Amino acid sequence: MIRGRLRPGGELRLVGRPEGGRAAIGIVPLAIMAAFVVLVSAGGLVLHAERSVNDLTQSREAGLLDQGVKRRLARLNSDTAYIAIWNDAYRQAMAGFDRTWLHENFGEYLHRHMGHNITLVARPQGEVIYASLDGEPVSPSSLSAFITAAGPLMAAVAKETARTPQPGGGPARVIDYHDRRSAIRTPSMTYLAIAGNVAPEPGYRGPVDPESPYIVVSALRMDRAFIADLGADYGLRDLRLDPAPLGNETALALRGLSGQPLARLIWTPLRPGQKVLVGARGTFVSVGICLLILITLLMLRIRAVARNLAQAAVAARAADQAKSQFLANMSHEIRTPLNAVLGMAQVMAGDELSPHQRDRLSLIGEAGQVLLGVLNDVLDLSRIEAGQLTINAAPFELDSLVSSTVNGFEGQAAAKGLEVQILLPADLTGWWRGDAQRIRQILSNLVSNALKFTEVGRVSVMVSPTAQGLSISVVDTGPGIEAQVLAGLFGRFAQADESSTRRHGGAGLGLAISRELAELMGGGLTAASTPGEGSCFTLDLPLARVLDQAPTLSPPPPVQSAALDRPLRILAAEDNAANRRVLAALLEPLGAELTLVCDGRAMVEAWRQTRPDIILADIQMPEMNGLEATRAIRTLEQARGDAPVPIIALTANVMTDQIHSYRQGGMTGHVAKPIQIAELLAAMSEALEGAPEPEAVRAAG
Repeated sequence: MIRGRLRPGGELRLVGRPEGGRAAIGIVPLAIMAAFVVLVSAGGLVLHAERSVNDLTQSREAGLLDQGVKRRLARLNSDTAYIAIWNDAYRQAMAGFDRTWLHENFGEYLHRHMGHNITLVARPQGEVIYASLDGEPVSPSSLSAFITAAGPLMAAVAKETARTPQPGGGPARVIDYHDRRSAIRTPSMTYLAIAGNVAPEPGYRGPVDPESPYIVVSALRMDRAFIADLGADYGLRDLRLDPAPLGNETALALRGLSGQPLARLIWTPLRPGQKVLVGARGTFVSVGICLLILITLLMLRIRAVARNLAQAAVAARAADQAKSQFLANMSHEIRTPLNAVLGMAQVMAGDELSPHQRDRLSLIGEAGQVLLGVLNDVLDLSRIEAGQLTINAAPFELDSLVSSTVNGFEGQAAAKGLEVQILLPADLTGWWRGDAQRIRQILSNLVSNALKFTEVGRVSVMVSPTAQGLSISVVDTGPGIEAQVLAGLFGRFAQADESSTRRHGGAGLGLAISRELAELMGGGLTAASTPGEGSCFTLDLPLARVLDQAPTLSPPPPVQSAALDRPLRILAAEDNAANRRVLAALLEPLGAELTLVCDGRAMVEAWRQTRPDIILADIQMPEMNGLEATRAIRTLEQARGDAPVPIIALTANVMTDQIHSYRQGGMTGHVAKPIQIAELLAAMSEALEGAPEPEAVRAAG
């Protein structure tokens, strides 16, 4: 047996029998070395894990911040493009611009609706003719530092515009809006700025300016509120703006037009790796807990993955909410002016017009409906993604659906000299069960595309039976589609070639939505094409035949019921002046006593004074919005014991959750903008059915 005693100096002295002494002497150093190696390795792994986790966290934070800045620049770009690519703006530019018009449609609009801080409009040579600060017109001299800093940005846009060729030696080609993403800095402030030239909308056929167009500059001020909002969006600690372009801290550089650093966004990064190091201290006690080190590291890794998944879920929810909010805002901003266009077109259609005037009015209405169709496509796509779009199956007459859909394109086909034919076997006519509205939507998309791309020949719509139901094919004699293009044709925003949008129009959503709708109905949409010979798009649907006799359908409700025949007192709240005129013109045939107000507060006061039979309320209004005004009226009615007055929402907000909130808030009905007179009258009739007569209302009060 060998015994050992450790001297104070650290030497291990062996006593007792010498057998196995050499082995014992070798085992102890090896054990010490092994323990040392394991501890050092464990410590190195822990330190490496700490650095790796910290580096990954810091990289992720930098990526999120860079993404946030890019998103704000992209929004700034889209906001500015929205007002710069505009036929009326282009005509105003050729006329030299009226400064009052500029303020209302550029400076005030961008600040009020988009939150921009500075807007400039300059001549191609750089002379600033209009400047606004926080929505108020100011002298360009008061923004001299900003104008000087934005000079290279304006010069770059002017240079880009000037070198655009003029094809065929004809009039100057309309220049595309050219976005510039950049940061600029003055002695007192750093800005995110965008510059671009004023240009007309796609398809513009009016006069053009042979000189370079005007330049628009718009900017967001990177002040404390901006930085705080940016940091809160991505959970960054102590985010701040450092005007020094260089430094050693964790930072994201803000660069100018030529790429030079102008300033930095710095923050205090999270250090989750330190938790790993603290949690692993016990692993250095002995070799025996090496397994604990591995388990600890594994658990920390699992926690890191779980944390990343949670953060990804939060980011995904935020992105989804941002997209929903964007779609709601876009829908509202487009539908509001479109309501004035289509609403007044409906009013004018009832006037005595010459054939030439009626033809022009029809063109306005058709163009407005096309724009509304594009907007509805985008909203349909959003509803499909959110799982909110449902299929409503009901009996429909196949031959009527096909003929009415195809015949709607007769004018477009005749204008191009194309033949359109329907091949529907007699044994397939009659009644089938399915969602007629969505089938019509898909067929319209397919026929419209076929006519759009076909220049010579015909477009044929062929219906044939399948084992599951029906197959509807749209065949054209157009140029055909290459195989590599055909493979991605049903992708969102896809076009057959890069010039398709410019030559033929469209957002590239029709086929994507059509395939989604077909799959929601349990079918499919496929395409086949031979370049130079034409294309064939086939819709397969699992439809069931209805009995031979036509099903009994409830007659549609009358557009105008007896509820609208009696004298009415109508209160309408609408903050947009053009839409107030449209609403008054649409309701004029009713001979009603109409009271128009501009905001929700005035709506409540007018209700107190006039006690109307029905209220038509916009939602987004100053002072008090339509929903808040409705709640106030409902509270007062309940306190007085009055019967509730019907309140119909007339709004450009058409998202499903928005409409639901209006019902929950006490509104009786909803009519979407652009207002269709038939829908408005039907909603008013339904709301007034069962409502008390004016005398009964007064007696109840």
